[in-house]
Amino acid sequence: MEGAANEAIVELLARVLDLPRRAITLVSGERGRTKRVRIEGLTLQDIRARLGLSG
Repeated sequence: MEGAANEAIVELLARVLDLPRRAITLVSGERGRTKRVRIEGLTLQDIRARLGLSG
């Protein structure tokens, strides 16, 4: 089931950040363990707050 982990990451981020799936894009790391994503519609500050991260 190739790509299942990538889909799971997108789904998780969309759910946690309360965004539509189309707002989350995998930028790099499709086949690696380290992923980079683009998140549209929120500022970095908003993302950190929704993830419960400080600073």
